[in-house]
Parts: sequence; C-alpha cells; structure tokens
Amino acid sequence: MLALSIILLICVHCFAAPQKQSTGPRIIGGEQVDISQVPYQVAILLYGQQDCGGTLISPTKVLTAQHCWLEGTRISDYSVRVGSTDWENGGQEIEITAFDLHDVPKGETFTSYDIAVITLKSAVNVSNAVTIPVDDADTVHVDGEVATISGWGVTFDPAGPIPPNVTVGKYPLSAINSTVISCAGGESNILCLSQQGDGACYGDSGGPAVINGKLAGIVSGGICASYIYPGVFTRVSAFREWIKEHADV
Repeated sequence: MLALSIILLICVHCFAAPQKQSTGPRIIGGEQVDISQVPYQVAILLYGQQDCGGTLISPTKVLTAQHCWLEGTRISDYSVRVGSTDWENGGQEIEITAFDLHDVPKGETFTSYDIAVITLKSAVNVSNAVTIPVDDADTVHVDGEVATISGWGVTFDPAGPIPPNVTVGKYPLSAINSTVISCAGGESNILCLSQQGDGACYGDSGGPAVINGKLAGIVSGGICASYIYPGVFTRVSAFREWIKEHADV
C-alpha cells in the first residue's frame, strides 16, 4: 500500500509531478503514514496519475498550488482522490468542475500567488476524508513553530543517485515535521520552513503545511530537501479573503 509523505520547499523550481520524473512521487525524509493521520490530504490526479497534493477545506473544495494546473490540459483531465493512503485505490475518486487560479498582478510572477481552489463535482462522503480549517487573515507564525507537511512526492533527490532499497516509481504516503523560520526579503505571501536535508520534492506541490491544527501553508516549489535554502510555501493567511470568496470557508 502506498504511503503519504510530508515535506518542505522553495519556489525556485516548482514541484508538480508533470515534470514526471521516472522516480515517481513522495517526501524526502518523511515517515510513512496512514491517511487517518492526515485525513485532509488529497491526491490530485492528472490523466489518472498522482500529480500534486491538495487540502480538503470543505466537502466540495480543495486548496492547492496554482502551478498544479498544467497549461494545455482540460478540466476533464483531472480528478482527486480523498480518504485513501494509496493514491491509486480506495477512498473516493471525484471529478472536478473548476480549477480557479489566483490572478497575478501585472509585473508580478505567479510564484507569489501560487494558490488555487478546486471545485469537486460531488461532495466527499467517505469517513477517512476530513476537512481542515485554514489560518485566519491575522494569523502570524513565529520562528520555531512546528509544521506538519505531507504528500506523495519523491523520497530522494532526483538529481542524486537512487538510494538502495528504493522501488522507482512507487512511493508511500509520508509526512514530516519542520520548523518555521524567517523568510529572506520579508515576502509577505510566503511561509518559510527549515529543511536540513529533508522536505518536499517533485509530486508534493499543492500539499498542506499544518500548524496548530490549521492549514498554514501550501507546498509551492524549490530546491528539494536543501541544507542551505528553506522550504517555501504559499502563506494561507495572506489569501484569506480570496479563499473565502472562492471556497466560501
């Protein structure tokens, strides 16, 4: 049975899986977990393959990263699976009816607005899928707070050698804890987490970073499990009004 992984990132290179690595998806350094431990975790499927992660914020709405929408694709090419440790089977697979991307102001790049809301064709109705509240607009996270990151992304750096005992192309659901650190430059739309060689990677994009039982960040992109650079996430509190407008939560 595939397991869910937890991760960190920096949005220099984004971590959606359509950059489909032969390595497949899962978090680096994460521990295998069951969906019951992260019941809000969603697998976003593109052409029936795990492509990104997402977070269930209402019975019909999923929050994810904007870059998980691949240019040239159609709504019918996507679906989500909820309530299952295995992104291929179990739980409930649901078609989607909308993939709403945040507008990018003129002169800005989408990396500062890497957030999207997916609308499901039908409401979630399996017990292992549970919604999670999102941070309020005035939420401020300070250095040292602990975030839990999860997803089905790669479990080793694709640029390096394949570790022993790794089955290429098949990875379990994993999760990992990381600590909040200050972001260089004071970017208000992002949340930075320490990596120290562990964290998010390809396939983890769009997945959750949860602090104190609320969704605080969205896996955005970056250098896989760097010892030098922090993981970079979309800061949910910075988009609270937009989320309310598009997801009614």
